[in-house]
Amino acid sequence: ARVGAPFERGGLGGAQVARAPTRPPGSPPTLAGGLPGFSQDVHRSVAHSRASAADTEVMERALLCELHAHTTWSDGTLSLRELVDLYGEAGFDLLCITDHVLRSDDPWHLPETCVHEGNFGDYLAAVEAEASRALALHDLLVVPGLEITHNHADPDLAAHAVAVGLRKYVSPDAGLIGSLLAAREAGAAVIAAHPHGLDGDRVPARVTRRFWREWDVLAPLVHRAELFNGAD
Repeated sequence: ARVGAPFERGGLGGAQVARAPTRPPGSPPTLAGGLPGFSQDVHRSVAHSRASAADTEVMERALLCELHAHTTWSDGTLSLRELVDLYGEAGFDLLCITDHVLRSDDPWHLPETCVHEGNFGDYLAAVEAEASRALALHDLLVVPGLEITHNHADPDLAAHAVAVGLRKYVSPDAGLIGSLLAAREAGAAVIAAHPHGLDGDRVPARVTRRFWREWDVLAPLVHRAELFNGAD
């Protein structure tokens, strides 16, 4: 699926999302160490209202979706309403708001500068209020989410994951595997965000190579992976 992913704040960009490896029916994924598999019913919260016909109905066109976007709730430059109007006026069908949530020991930012446990309820309420306006004004479906952010001074140990449709607070303090497990169990669709990057990237925090380095272990925890991000 091709989706927008403007990592540069406030802009419209493009990204491709690839499927994580699939497994035989009835065979849940397991991780090293015997961690259990997860429910696969994770997409119900992001189904588009105009795609509710019978499964046999042929879609006339692909949906234009943005699954990775930030607002002033974290490091974006546009307010939630401004971002919604930007995508609504551009003709998008779906927008997921995925502001950052940080570990308590994040090396670069105070957790209070992003979404955190204390303001998550207000964040969720604000997104859902805008969702009603967006649907009425732009015929745009807006869903909540978070970017589960594990920053690290060593890019090979850094990882970000977008949790689409997440309506329950998930703390990165549970560790990367623990927070991905929690997001999946909460019903989110999880995307490995920019799991790549070269040293010297113009957006240093985007260089998050842990998924790439540990793909065999981490792939079962995600449903998709971004192939490129922003202006890549």
